[in-house]
Amino acid sequence: MSAHVSSVLSVSVLLPALVSPVVRSLSIEAAKTVVHAFISLRLDYCNYLIHGITDTLLRRLQAVQNAAARVVSGTRRFDHISPVLRQLHWLPERQRVDFKLAMLVYKALSNLAPQYCQMTASL
Repeated sequence: MSAHVSSVLSVSVLLPALVSPVVRSLSIEAAKTVVHAFISLRLDYCNYLIHGITDTLLRRLQAVQNAAARVVSGTRRFDHISPVLRQLHWLPERQRVDFKLAMLVYKALSNLAPQYCQMTASL
């Protein structure tokens, strides 16, 4: 999984710095939308697969999310990030992966998922 995490990070790691000048002139909600479009979507790509990866790899992904949260909130680098994530209503990366996986299983069992994910009962 390190190759997958590295490919996600190679694109995502510079994005907080690139969107920072734009985000400063936006409202908080608009800034969250911009950051979500450029950063969160990349972190969420295939995150079902990273369930159970090592803490080292997960910390690398968490660092990108923390940088994005700091860009949106204007928080300094050495301020604690947990209150900022709570204020933005963002789950930390591990809980985010668990939530997305649980949501996919729920939708598959409830026949709300795409056809290729749905569970069919065959008797």
